Amino acid sequence: LQRNTKQREAILSCFSGEDRPMTATEIHTLAREEYPSLGIATVYRTVNAFVEAGVLAPVFIGGATRYELAEKRHHHHFHCQECDRAFCLQGRPVSEKGLAPKGFTVRDHDLVVSGACPACASNGKGGH
Repeated sequence: LQRNTKQREAILSCFSGEDRPMTATEIHTLAREEYPSLGIATVYRTVNAFVEAGVLAPVFIGGATRYELAEKRHHHHFHCQECDRAFCLQGRPVSEKGLAPKGFTVRDHDLVVSGACPACASNGKGGH
């Protein structure tokens, strides 16, 4: 990341405004509010450069790769099945202890809870 272009700044600012993992398409939509001529190919190149530099971390949620700031501590996620957005869960509802059968060693885990976010639930989309 040799240079700090306006495109890179617009992409990074998405993560200060939205404290949640986002797809490249979501990043593109948000960053275009600040930098209207930004192309999706530039978003992909920049996101990949940020991942390589350790600024962003990829997470796989709801069938899609999303990106969040790499500096975050281990945490879990919520995936809205209606609007397809992902959110960070506060705290750690699950720990490694007791996740695996006796004799197994857990080195890492991911937890994604699925359902409806408050906006979708209030629109009547959240129920089955």
